[in-house]
Amino acid sequence: MWRGTTPTHVFYMPDEFSDAAFTDIYLSYAQRGKVILEKTLADITVSGTSLTVSLSQADTLLFHDGPVQIQMRGKLAGGRALASNIIHTNAREVLKDGEI
Repeated sequence: MWRGTTPTHVFYMPDEFSDAAFTDIYLSYAQRGKVILEKTLADITVSGTSLTVSLSQADTLLFHDGPVQIQMRGKLAGGRALASNIIHTNAREVLKDGEI
């Protein structure tokens, strides 16, 4: 993920969740042991087994150059709570900082 860009992230869940009715979803983006950005159900499109979220330039500029961890936690209509494995990626440096 390049800082200052507008990526769209798509996360895939196991098939057993294809008809899941989520009441809450949190996508947490952490760096250096601290949550830097959090997206909620209002920010996420759920379709079948995929979760799609778009980040703004301002969102990606919150990160420093280096490793980023991402995790989804959710709650289903029946009360079942779940969490994904932690996904590891990197925020990459740009020469011209700030929004364009």
